[in-house]
Amino acid sequence: MRHTLSFSMTLAVFWLLMSGHTSLLILSLGLASVLAVLYIVYRLNILDGETHPVGFELKLPRFLSWLLLDLFLSNLLVVKHIWQFKPAISPKLITYTLSQMSDMEKAIYANAISVTPGTISIDLQQDSITVHALTDSAFSNILSGEKGQKVRQLVS
Repeated sequence: MRHTLSFSMTLAVFWLLMSGHTSLLILSLGLASVLAVLYIVYRLNILDGETHPVGFELKLPRFLSWLLLDLFLSNLLVVKHIWQFKPAISPKLITYTLSQMSDMEKAIYANAISVTPGTISIDLQQDSITVHALTDSAFSNILSGEKGQKVRQLVS
């Protein structure tokens, strides 16, 4: 029930932010569309803690601000290596195990790695991920486990 309430509030707020109109007719059409989506989701039986974690929206801005800072710092590192006379790049490909992550956490984790300059997730299996890193510092950043902890904090 709490997932349904959280999901319906998320849909309503998103709809209101996207429409920007507050007339009675438009608000009633928005309510009808939210109810229609809720009915479809209920009939498909796909609303649970994995598809819509409660409190996810509240934790998302903090995660995104951390990720943007990480992107900025990684961009600076890649630019530094590009502009160096003798770039100190040492590309590496590593496969390591993911410990006790849900499917949603794995997907967010792999995307966070891929969006960061200098790294890309190549293969995501049930219990492992293969990552290509451009430099040793990018490689050690991945192995430090900070991204995994931030993803767990976001989803839990």
